[in-house]
Amino acid sequence: MPLSGETPLDISNSAVIPFDGVALGGDLVAFRTNLNSLFLSYQLSGKRKKKIAKLAQGKSIVHSNPEYLMKLYIFYPTKEEQNKIVNTLNLLAKKINILRDKIATLKKYKDGIAKTLIFEQIKHSKTSVTDICSITTGKLDANACVPNGKYKFFTCSKDDLTINSYAFDCEAILVAGNGEVGFTKYYKGKFNAYQRTYVLTQMKIEPLLVKISIDLQISSVIRKETNKGAMPYIKLGTFKNIKVPNLTDKVQNELNCISNIENMMSNFQQQLKSLEKIKKYLLNSLFI
Repeated sequence: MPLSGETPLDISNSAVIPFDGVALGGDLVAFRTNLNSLFLSYQLSGKRKKKIAKLAQGKSIVHSNPEYLMKLYIFYPTKEEQNKIVNTLNLLAKKINILRDKIATLKKYKDGIAKTLIFEQIKHSKTSVTDICSITTGKLDANACVPNGKYKFFTCSKDDLTINSYAFDCEAILVAGNGEVGFTKYYKGKFNAYQRTYVLTQMKIEPLLVKISIDLQISSVIRKETNKGAMPYIKLGTFKNIKVPNLTDKVQNELNCISNIENMMSNFQQQLKSLEKIKKYLLNSLFI
């Protein structure tokens, strides 16, 4: 990107700037600039964010004071190029927000179907999770993960980790026993697991039905089992108190609908990750 200038931020009057109808708190720094304001905002959200953090001072609470920010230099192209960059990033941000909204809407729709399905059907069921699958835990410490490893490594975090060895090669539901307690994932293939992650295998019924049953009931079951003030966690016996409905034709039809919604959500989430990666790359590369 051709550069047409290098300048310190002009914030000599930034401590108090009279904006009509706007009240700024004491820790907010307002900038008066001749640049496209959104261009400046995007630039400060990229690599410059780390430099701003280094300039911040304080012990319990850090502050970025105007006199420190005056030491920060920025690069900028022509106004026309600034506008083009802003338009591109705005369009990208708009697409990201649209995808997030679609995912949120689909999740609400899926949760609504699942709640109706499960809570209506479990009234007539005496089957618990422990009756229809084998339950064990991983054997490894959470620090056993390896960046860019060959296999999935499931811990009690929502993040996907990897490792170079596997202990399981099957279809499974993974349930976080502490940390992000109760968070579930479905996986089929070779993987390994942390010692506080429950691994549900050899399921006698549709795995999606098992996962949905756990997702909808586990929070209330854990609350009943946990003493007031104690950290919540899952015991093996917790799964005995989670009921699974019988797989009737109606339940199967609803499961098919939920499965289709989850596939749509997965596709949108993949698109979202790609766009967020592109945005991060642009923020770090367009602004030197």
